[in-house]
Amino acid sequence: METLIVHPRTPKELATVEAILKALDVPFHKQSEGFDPSFSGKTDTGKPVGSTRELHSDDTWKLE
Repeated sequence: METLIVHPRTPKELATVEAILKALDVPFHKQSEGFDPSFSGKTDTGKPVGSTRELHSDDTWKLE
């Protein structure tokens, strides 16, 4: 079978498309565009997440 990608412009168009697919018993799933907001929020802050450690080139092989 083929896959259709639909780009509704308004919430009303989205609701209409969903209603038609349900009425025709056509399976579908929703997928939001872009990244997961929780992931994007971490990258936009510029702050490190979790612990970090500074390494110097002469200490590279002396990890504890």
